Amino acid sequence: MEPQSKMKSKFIYVLAIVINVLFLAGCQTTVLDQEDLPIEPLHAVYAIDMADEQAVVKQADYVFVAKVKTRGEVEYDEENFPSTVYQVDILHNLKGKLKREEKIIKSGGISREGDKLMLFEHDRLPQKEKLYLFIAYKQTDGGVLVSGANSTLAIEASNNATIKDDKTYQLYDKAVRKTEIH
Repeated sequence: MEPQSKMKSKFIYVLAIVINVLFLAGCQTTVLDQEDLPIEPLHAVYAIDMADEQAVVKQADYVFVAKVKTRGEVEYDEENFPSTVYQVDILHNLKGKLKREEKIIKSGGISREGDKLMLFEHDRLPQKEKLYLFIAYKQTDGGVLVSGANSTLAIEASNNATIKDDKTYQLYDKAVRKTEIH
């Protein structure tokens, strides 16, 4: 084979590799920030008024304030509805007793296609390093499920000492104490 022909073959070979790499890179979708995705709100019908704090905490197994440490994998049920796993540090147990560090399963998350967030109406996905008041339910496998409208409420506090000054905390703390009396 002539040197020019060898060089041409190498060039075509390298070009083919570059084209394949570019093609494969273009086929992959990487979501860098879930906040950039559009939200598909899902409607649910509840047996109680989800805006009634007392009714909500009465039905719940756990009401707690936690700081989100990590967002883990997203799991999908048979209808492809996502649930997102989070690791949280429990700062205050208002109802029920959870250990200091807990894994929670949050209904909602990035769709299997990666093109949108799927959430129940009036709900949100927690963000890492932020504080939230969670309304949760004990699962038969021992897991902790956070699901539905108003199940993840932002707490505006700069540290653990100021959590009790937050209006959301005070509202749900009062609701928990009222349900314990009745």
